[in-house]
Amino acid sequence: MIAATEVVEPFGELVNKPIWLAFVLEWNEERKKFDKIPSNGYTPHVSTTAKSWLPLAQALRIKEQDNYPGVTMNMTGGIHQGDDTLVGFDFDNVTEAFEPPFNSYAERSPSGKGVRMFAWMSTEEAATFCDTTDARPPHCDHCEVYFGTSPRHLTVTFDRLNDKAITRLSAAELASWNLKLFKAVTPMPAIPDIEVGEPFDWVSLDLNADQRHLVEGTGDIDRSNVLYGLIIKAGNADRSRNDTLASMLHTDPVWAMCLDHRGGDPERAMQYARDQIDVAYPESLAGKREALIGFNAGWGAPVALQPTTDAPTITGTPLLIERPITNAALTTPIPPWPSVIGGYLPLGVVTEFDGAHGIGKSTIGLHMALSVACNVECYGIATQPGKAVFASKEDPYEIIMQRIQAWLEGFDPGERPALQDKIRRNLMIYGCDETEALMLTSSDGRICSIREDIVELLAERWQGAVLVVLETASLLHGGDELNEDLLVLVAALKRIASRLKAALILIRHISKSAAREGIEDSLVGRGGASFSDAVRSVILLKELTAKEAADEGIDLHKLEVKCTLLKMIHTKSNYGEKDDPIFILRKPGLLFQRVEPRGKTIVNGERLLLFMRKEGFAEEWSYSKLKGRCTEIAVSQSCLKGTLAHLEFEKKIKKAQSTKGGNHAVWVLNQ
Repeated sequence: MIAATEVVEPFGELVNKPIWLAFVLEWNEERKKFDKIPSNGYTPHVSTTAKSWLPLAQALRIKEQDNYPGVTMNMTGGIHQGDDTLVGFDFDNVTEAFEPPFNSYAERSPSGKGVRMFAWMSTEEAATFCDTTDARPPHCDHCEVYFGTSPRHLTVTFDRLNDKAITRLSAAELASWNLKLFKAVTPMPAIPDIEVGEPFDWVSLDLNADQRHLVEGTGDIDRSNVLYGLIIKAGNADRSRNDTLASMLHTDPVWAMCLDHRGGDPERAMQYARDQIDVAYPESLAGKREALIGFNAGWGAPVALQPTTDAPTITGTPLLIERPITNAALTTPIPPWPSVIGGYLPLGVVTEFDGAHGIGKSTIGLHMALSVACNVECYGIATQPGKAVFASKEDPYEIIMQRIQAWLEGFDPGERPALQDKIRRNLMIYGCDETEALMLTSSDGRICSIREDIVELLAERWQGAVLVVLETASLLHGGDELNEDLLVLVAALKRIASRLKAALILIRHISKSAAREGIEDSLVGRGGASFSDAVRSVILLKELTAKEAADEGIDLHKLEVKCTLLKMIHTKSNYGEKDDPIFILRKPGLLFQRVEPRGKTIVNGERLLLFMRKEGFAEEWSYSKLKGRCTEIAVSQSCLKGTLAHLEFEKKIKKAQSTKGGNHAVWVLNQ
């Protein structure tokens, strides 16, 4: 590990300034290269505001602990020391003839194809320039020069090319570089003269504090992230893409932000604004409708029915919305309703997850969130990747993290670092201490009502999530567990799911009678049945007795350790076919493993065993290698893990470490 003391000589007191962070690599499909994203070890996409950054020693510690590729320096706002300002230089794709153009500290870039340099310049001279991304010194593609006038960070490798300190540089030495001049009173470039939509008043969207700062040009905020949420809010309010673009261009602070990001070039700033809408708008309600059912011009725009003068109205809201029935609507195939995991968790609606107390609902719900966040199968079922939320009113943060660690133990050691990185970036965790004040409904003893402030807060804070898991119903509900009050709870959950266009799971206990009698239907939840009637999907988790397990072909008495067998049943599905039940073996140590009913497992085991013997006793088989041959083996991918576990149990195959390189497990035939 590089120690902060090792770089004091060139960087001096800069090592103690809170201008450092580690960074992660994220693939940018549009640029066909990796972006370097600042990270403090638990929050990705850290903003370039100074309050988020750390001294170098802490940044290096995070880099080493989480195996990040390097550290980066925050140049935003300028780095000052006495009467000097630090200037950063990024020379891209240098040739063999390249020589540092001035006598100061130089290092290799992370790719090894470029050179980084730093120099001090008097603050008076530095103030005459602004960040320039297209300087053209000799023997390189181009050079980016950072004075701190725009939100930027610059990676630092400490891979030195010389033994120089960071020395002083005069503006005259850069006279031939055509650097952009900073003019505090320069008029803002005009908006390109093209046809866009009609601008609207942002204030009509009920902005939060950060969004008001953005449109008013005030406050110390992460403008990019706030703009992302602002565009989503516009789509949620049914503002069109073109109207949103027009509003961005005609709001001076937002237009200034676009110009900052594109070096003051109006045409490129316009394209930047369009790009931001293309990224964020699909996450809005309007964008989700477009993607979900092909809601476009061919279907016709929604038309509001005008109520008669005597009809009751709701202020600002049409009484009814009429959507024309066109030929396209009658003939265009409607795709299956999208779901996050198999058909269990449809997007935009509430799923009830029932089970007896202590059976494992919370852990399996957490596994669902982890699988979505990490883009891996959940108990052999394909997932839609994305951000996920797990909020518990029952268990503390430490217990949740213990369960996450146990889940990671189910993967090969070589896979875990990448999974850990995805968890940090894509999963939000709340334990019972963090959710102590979280209540979706309240009651005065007579009337139960939605906590509008809480629902609005969650819908805002969890924007971008595709899965939200909440537990448990009784602790989130301020009313009684009677039909009338439970309908209010459902309404609150529906509003959150609809606003996010996410699958929302509510974990709920079953009634004592349902647990005692082993009932398998959608109405087993504790309290009134109105809750289950109102949701669109219901999952039941049931613990099987030894006899019930034997009837399914799984003999619990033959297992080396005491286990319980759980059956997950899709008892209600309004938007598609019910998924087949799956069986999950709960082992000691918080380990959960999908298994197949014995009859099916035997057949699959015989097929897999025949295939492996045909290929030879010396062959090693990783899970991914076998998965790619499933069609040839005649075993479905979702059954593969259970089949391997069965053959291991029967001692037909064994799990071992690969002898052909790589830190991963393989299966081989027993001799």
